[in-house]
Amino acid sequence: FKNEPTWEGFLVWAGKRLSKTSYENLKQLRVKFKEEGLYIVGEISDSLKMIVSKYFNEEAKLKTEIKFVKEELQEKEQNFNSSKKLDPSNQENQTQPNQESSMPVDQSENQDIKTFRDYISVDKVIHEFINHSSLKLNRPDLEEIRKLRISYDLEKIVIYDPLPGKLENHIRDYFYNHPQRVIALQFEECKNKFNVAA
Repeated sequence: FKNEPTWEGFLVWAGKRLSKTSYENLKQLRVKFKEEGLYIVGEISDSLKMIVSKYFNEEAKLKTEIKFVKEELQEKEQNFNSSKKLDPSNQENQTQPNQESSMPVDQSENQDIKTFRDYISVDKVIHEFINHSSLKLNRPDLEEIRKLRISYDLEKIVIYDPLPGKLENHIRDYFYNHPQRVIALQFEECKNKFNVAA
């Protein structure tokens, strides 16, 4: 049993790689190891879900399925519904803007493609890269990098937007010479150019 992956082991691993905010978010989750899988209960962002899955499937070689359960959400909805019954006139006015404002948030969370800016608070490596870039680049170039659409799984960064050669080289130089670990890069836009030419 000693060799079995544990949540504590994951937190130690994550503590070295993730930002303090992400690490605190992970510590607040409740975890249940059951026969049919590992249940993780609580609010968790898509990028953190990816990191949890990656750790248990690849680093810890966990064979069981990982399931994310939003228990708190259901409780909130029940409370919301019960208060709705008590005071329908008040609640109707409040629900409309709430529903509208929450919609775009849900949609963006479901997409795997994010920007460098989205990962700054989640991942230590991206955070350090943006800090490094802020010292090396002028403000417009830095903003362009922060807004690039990317997908990232701790080992590989796929960049979907076109960017000038000097910024592409800046990104390559940093990640290929990264002191802690080399991260693979893929520039999707370059491929599209070749397809169009052909």
